[in-house]
Amino acid sequence: QHSQRLPKGTFRTAWGGDRIQFLDIYKGLAILLVVIGHLEISDSLYKYIYMFHMYAFFFAAGITFKINKSKTFIQFLKKNISRLYIPYLFLLLCGT
Repeated sequence: QHSQRLPKGTFRTAWGGDRIQFLDIYKGLAILLVVIGHLEISDSLYKYIYMFHMYAFFFAAGITFKINKSKTFIQFLKKNISRLYIPYLFLLLCGT
């Protein structure tokens, strides 16, 4: 179990994972901007939100990306293709 103290600004979830509070708030705001961007809003606000809202998610993903040095690049690709691309293809075929 986890008995060590967590750094300030982090918390432990019910399933045992550690979360970074400011990053959760950041992602929540980014999600809110996506929702606002899909509403009927002024053209200038729409353009402003669409300038950066997807990049905000890429930024958050980059911060939390963990490099596993014990795996090769080929192992990394195999894992992510089976985890992401195969379900994507399945859903794509179901939708057509």
